This record gives sequence, C-alpha cells and structure tokens, in this order.
Amino acid sequence: MIRSIPFGESSLVVRFPDRVELEWVEPDYGPGAADPAGLLGERLRNPMGARPLADLARGAKRVVVVIEDITRPTPSPAMLPPVLEELRGAGVETGGIRLLVGVGSHRIMTDAELEALAGREVCSRYEVLNHQARDPGHLILVGHSPRGIPVWINRLVAESDLCLLTGMVKPHNVAGYSGGYKGYFPAVAGLETIVGLHALQQLPGEPCRLGEMDNPFRAELEAMGPLVPATTFILNVIVNGRKQVVEAFAGDAIQAHRAAAAVTEKRATVRVSRPADVVLTCGAGYPSDISLYQGINALASVVRVKQPLVKPEGEVILAGEFREGLGAEFGGGRHKDLGTAWASHMRKMRRLTVVSPNVPAEALEKAGIGRADSAAEALEVCCRRFDRPHVIVMPQAPYTVGRAAPPA
Repeated sequence: MIRSIPFGESSLVVRFPDRVELEWVEPDYGPGAADPAGLLGERLRNPMGARPLADLARGAKRVVVVIEDITRPTPSPAMLPPVLEELRGAGVETGGIRLLVGVGSHRIMTDAELEALAGREVCSRYEVLNHQARDPGHLILVGHSPRGIPVWINRLVAESDLCLLTGMVKPHNVAGYSGGYKGYFPAVAGLETIVGLHALQQLPGEPCRLGEMDNPFRAELEAMGPLVPATTFILNVIVNGRKQVVEAFAGDAIQAHRAAAAVTEKRATVRVSRPADVVLTCGAGYPSDISLYQGINALASVVRVKQPLVKPEGEVILAGEFREGLGAEFGGGRHKDLGTAWASHMRKMRRLTVVSPNVPAEALEKAGIGRADSAAEALEVCCRRFDRPHVIVMPQAPYTVGRAAPPA
C-alpha cells in the first residue's frame, strides 16, 4: 500500500507494510469562501460584541495591526487589504498605522519574510516590524494576571489607540484553540510573560489540552487581555488545507473568538476507532513543519488529548521536513533542551521516532528519540512488534482533534 503525506512544500511517498490495519484520520474544513475579501469586509463592518472597525478607528492617531509570523499558514496578504481599507475610510493616516509581527519567543522574521507575510504593496506603504520579546526597551508592564504572572506587552501596542489582532483559529495544545487574546499573549508579550503562561501546561492532571477551551491557560489569557490599555478588536479566520479563508469572525476578543472556536471544533474533530499500536503523524507541510520545535503541534495532536490516540505501549512516528532543524527556540530561554521540553509527551508512548533529513541525529539521541531515514523504515521497525498492527495516519495533525474511544 502506497500513500503520500505533506512534507515541506511537497509530499512524502510512504509505503505501508501489507499486514497493517490502516486508519486515515483527517479533518474536512470545507471549501474556501467564494469571495474572501467580501466576507472579511462584511465581518469588519458587522462584528460580534463590538462596534464596526471603522467606528472604533475614527479619531485614532496610532493603530497597530498584529499579524502572525511565518510559522503559521495565516493568509495575512488576503486579510490585510480589507482591514487597511476600513482604517483609511475612517480617516486614519497611513503613517499612523503600524503592522507588528507577533513572533512571541520565535526567531524574528527576515525582510523577505516580512514582505511575504504582509504582501509587497503593504510593505511598501506601511511600517512592518518584528516584536522583540527579549528587549525591555520594547516592552511595558501593564499589570499581573490572576495567577501572578507579570503582563509585559509590546510598547507600541500599549501606547496605541486601537489594536487589531489578526490570525487563524486552529487546535492548540495548551490554549484549546488559537486566536482571540492569544494574539497578545504570547504573540507580542515579553519573555517573562510567555514563560509564565506556558508553565501552565505543566499543571498536575494536565488541565490544558488540545481542543478544550475550558482550561487555565485560556482563562488566564482572557483575564490578561483587558489589562492592555488599547481598544482591542480581533479578526480571526478559519483556513482549509489549501490555505484558503473558509470563514471569518470579527469583533470582541472573547465573544468573536468563542464563536470561531466552536465552528473550528466541528470542522477539526474526527472520530477515531480506538488508540493505535502505531501513529504516523506529520506537520501538514510548510510552514507548519518549518522546524522540529513546530513539530510539537503534530505530536500534541496524538497525545495531548483526554484519550491519547496511541496505546501506552505503542509507537509514534513524527515526519516533517523541519528545514530549520531543531528550531531556534530550544536553548533560547523557554526550553533548555528537546528532551526536557517533550518529556511529558514521550511518557505517553513506548517510543518516538523522527523522520527528517534536517534534524541532527545526536540531538535526537540525547533526548531519547529515535531516528529513521524514511517513513517506510520507521513503519517497518515500529510495526514488527505487532502481529497485525493498527496504524493511524494523521496527515494534517496540527489541524486535527482526534477523539478516540478508550480501549475496551
């Protein structure tokens, strides 16, 4: 049996052993909107729980538009023109509008990446900047969260009259779903805030899981958001596998986001027959598999759910191009090393094996992670312990919420 899975900007052909019982687990987000620009404009003019964007922007001198970085397939070039049109129509001067890339604790974007993110025409007319999470001069303290986390936010955001948070909504391994106030935290927050928030994923009992909105991380976000002094407005979209806008939600950072998350949940959730002996998961191609650090999203879809999709004695294969290797995030302040960062996930399986030409073998070995030169090799090794192995394949893992029934 031969099938293919996304791999970078191409695909990876996988040969499966004849004796396996194969279960393909993939969501259906639906077709792209017939008129995405029209849809976005309509949502901006008729938002949820907020006045229209143009009304909020009238009289504003300083407006910040936060966009997502290169690690997300967010269609910012399609989203920005309707936003900027509304702002111009409200009388906001071009020089009063800044675009801020919410890199969080990721690496900063290159000039070429900034142009790709915002579009050449937008970059030629507006200032597009990287957020600097580690530079105190770029940050301001606006308060503390209910759990005592200091809330450091980008100074441009704090000093703006209006801040528009744009982004896509997808399953998230800690926040339940991305979007909403996550456009502030961690996107344009200080490193101390980012570290404090992500520490919540280590709470006993793992209350912060993929696809579950009622969790301490999301609660903390929604308490921190109102501490930002700027008027906040969101534009969140749902995107399909072709990176097309399927649906859009705008307005209040909680109300509009909850509506977006509810729709995303219906499209992302896939019923799974039972936990598997072997799971082959992948990062859904570029940019989601840009680095092994981003590969955590594919791994979390297997194990950071109420019922893991792999048996405790089972095997997980993580395949991805990972063109940037491990990723700059490891050793950069949030994670000391790969083994420490992924320890809780790896305890839920017998073994993790990575298939990628770009991840150093010594780093994997040090973390206790196996490596294979091909998916076929990994499958052959992982399946040999089982007479008729049940294999789950997740080609769009970061965008999938698999719900498996507990083992009988």
